[in-house]
Amino acid sequence: MNRELFVETLNIIKQQQKAECKFIDAISFAFDDYPIYTLSGPLTNQLLRLLKELTNDKYDYIPWWLYESTDYIVYDGDKKYNLKKPEKLYDFIINNK
Repeated sequence: MNRELFVETLNIIKQQQKAECKFIDAISFAFDDYPIYTLSGPLTNQLLRLLKELTNDKYDYIPWWLYESTDYIVYDGDKKYNLKKPEKLYDFIINNK
């Protein structure tokens, strides 16, 4: 998988997440905060599986980057990596197989 396709895919996943959050916020008001589930969850999960396979992301940095990280910093021994941009994440995963 090349860097450009990786970055585009991550950006699309993030855009979809933001759109669904807005949709859920709007519709929850009409349904008295009844739980609303995302429609693209299975598709997103499959895309993440593909990204993991194609980049050999054996330590699950991709879902961490999308869902968990707040500072996007990774330490490897004494080295500190700032992975805030998806391009940096790609480089880190590819160079640390």
